Amino acid sequence: MKTNRKLLALLMVFALLISSNLSAFADYNLTPTLNYTSDSAVLDTSGASTNKLTEVRLIWVKDNTLFIGIIADLKDVVSITYNGTSISNFNVDSAEDPTVDLVVNGTAYTINNPTPPKKAGYYWVVASFDMTGLQLTSPFTLSVITEATGGHGIDGVTVDILNGYIINYYILGTTTPVPGIDPNPVLVYTLQ
Repeated sequence: MKTNRKLLALLMVFALLISSNLSAFADYNLTPTLNYTSDSAVLDTSGASTNKLTEVRLIWVKDNTLFIGIIADLKDVVSITYNGTSISNFNVDSAEDPTVDLVVNGTAYTINNPTPPKKAGYYWVVASFDMTGLQLTSPFTLSVITEATGGHGIDGVTVDILNGYIINYYILGTTTPVPGIDPNPVLVYTLQ
């Protein structure tokens, strides 16, 4: 009898795992360091969740991949949408704790710069995805949906670039990049 209960419990757990969306969590990485390189300038951005606690702070590009630095207490990310396009393959790296700096090309970006998070316990989260077939714009609309409720996720937020601009080299009337231009797009930092 006990063996049957254990077997039934095991089968129920297995059935729940199979029916859940495991692929949504496949690219979630909890890490003690957040070190990246970039083909572009690292640009400051503005955009926040409904409750104003989750903030989109930085973007940069490396090998046609857009990286988005977010200050968050995000839970498991289940979907990302960029300018209305659902991103099927994305990666999410999360700092282990609030003391981990985001480092791009050797420059450290602390969680407190330019302002500290609005709530203690928030940390850097970096979402990234391939931009093939997409055009980087400013502003752009971003959704980073999590399992959390109560306005913690970024849902249809308009993100503005604050300290730079984008140059895209596309064949006129298409989303096909002009061959031979690397990096493309080009993010340009401007002094203000």
